[in-house]
Amino acid sequence: MKKHLKFIEVYYDADTEAAEQRSKEITKDIDGPAPKIKSITVQQLEKNKKRAMKQLNKLFQ
Repeated sequence: MKKHLKFIEVYYDADTEAAEQRSKEITKDIDGPAPKIKSITVQQLEKNKKRAMKQLNKLFQ
């Protein structure tokens, strides 16, 4: 057993890596391509925050 321990470790690592790769491919097939994220400026975030606060204030008046 000790004699073949390094071989077993390499085989196990390769098998684990292959399983992870298959898992990633299956997830990619199910979910489709990752959506592109549009960057938002700080000014736009502030505008969005003000708009949301205004809408919340209207709800509770």
